[in-house]
Amino acid sequence: MQNKNTKTTKTPFESYDRQTKMSWATLLTTLKDVPADFSSFFESLSLANESFPYALITPSYEGFVHRTQPQLVCLIEDSLYVANKNESTSQALCIKFFAIHYLEFGTVLLDSNLQIKGVNQYGKWVVISLRFNTVSDGLFKKIINAIRQYPIKNFETKDDYSYENLKSANLKMSNFTRYCILAGEKVIHLVWQPELRKSRIKIHIPFLVNSILYQTIFPNHVTVLTDKELILIHETERIVHNDQYGGVWKYIPLEKIKSVGIARAQDGNLILEIGLFDNQKIETQYLPILKPELEKVVEVLNL
Repeated sequence: MQNKNTKTTKTPFESYDRQTKMSWATLLTTLKDVPADFSSFFESLSLANESFPYALITPSYEGFVHRTQPQLVCLIEDSLYVANKNESTSQALCIKFFAIHYLEFGTVLLDSNLQIKGVNQYGKWVVISLRFNTVSDGLFKKIINAIRQYPIKNFETKDDYSYENLKSANLKMSNFTRYCILAGEKVIHLVWQPELRKSRIKIHIPFLVNSILYQTIFPNHVTVLTDKELILIHETERIVHNDQYGGVWKYIPLEKIKSVGIARAQDGNLILEIGLFDNQKIETQYLPILKPELEKVVEVLNL
């Protein structure tokens, strides 16, 4: 018979497992799932005759070096709400889907993040930054897709673009591209640029095979122009020699692009400059040989 005074101690694995789960987001499916700290948000909503909205709690990262304050992220009709603890619906940050100008989703190993930029209910520019364990990617991709699908009216439209050339060049980037295209979205043009490098030393070496001898100027990236948005996809920078683990996806609705042009960098490479309405600029680099392909993108965006 076990002594009542005997204390149960957690193994290092159990402690690590609990800490890891502090980096996971939590999906809410009913009012019973809502923590007391966030109940104020739902008290002002009439949910009697409606289904529970898509909602989740961001992780606290308790036990990690950099902790964060949990937030409620909720989709109601065509709006995104982000609430802090004890905030009501009217107090929470709200952005209409049509007022979102930029989405960026990045993932590397077990660390993922989502950045949303737009104009809130008071007409002010805001940036929402959310961090979470990659285990929770699926929960946040539903939010990303809900926002991106907003302008799509006909989900029966088929994307008949051929990705064979990209697949032959880089299978990973081909998968990154194909799987982010939404139902009802049609690819107009695609520009593939392999990793851009420059030598760390001044003497000429015919073939650089060691990462010690060169540095990456810009990682592998694909520029995808669809009938709804401009998608910029690139690999994350190398963590260790010859390894690239993750990717970054940037989604810009076509109507949110203020300007677009091609410039030339000091090293002779081309720069595609995308101007946004908050005076921010996004730049990607390409070899000069790709100028005709970039001009096709610019031509469509300037129509």
